[in-house]
Amino acid sequence: ATGIFGTLNAPGTFIVVNPLGIVFGPDALVNAYKFTASGLQITDAKFLEGVTGTHQFEFSGGDGAVINQGNITADGVALIGKMVQNIGTITTGPGGFVVMVAGDRVLLGEPGSKIVVEADAVTTSAEGAGNVINDGQITAPAGQVVLAAGDIFSAAMSIDDKAVKVITGSGSVTQNG
Repeated sequence: ATGIFGTLNAPGTFIVVNPLGIVFGPDALVNAYKFTASGLQITDAKFLEGVTGTHQFEFSGGDGAVINQGNITADGVALIGKMVQNIGTITTGPGGFVVMVAGDRVLLGEPGSKIVVEADAVTTSAEGAGNVINDGQITAPAGQVVLAAGDIFSAAMSIDDKAVKVITGSGSVTQNG
């Protein structure tokens, strides 16, 4: 697993991928314009397709969890894995978004001003798999927060026009923060 225990500063988009998992320690501090941490893989072809064409990124494969115990600040934050947990703090600017999603395959996109999330149910029986847990603090003033587990399609069209459709699946979302 990747352990981040210091400071990451990125004025642009920053993506961390490790199919074995990612842990942000209690002293971790992330500052970026857009930030994604994924415990699922993304192929070079899918990454380049997302950057140059579709503006959608497909993550699949890997069994990694993403656990945040630190402080993440960005206009857009996506935490993706077989299990996702926030114990720390996630903060966006006005109109920003936070996505925490557990799945075997996750499609994350931002075509135009829309946020699109698709996730296939987690099929592994590993402890905690398929769960999204927020025990920390998420602040997204006038923005969107999507916590998703199981088979889901979510499209946050705008602040006033949101749609979340759960198709089927397993997993749980726990909101304690």
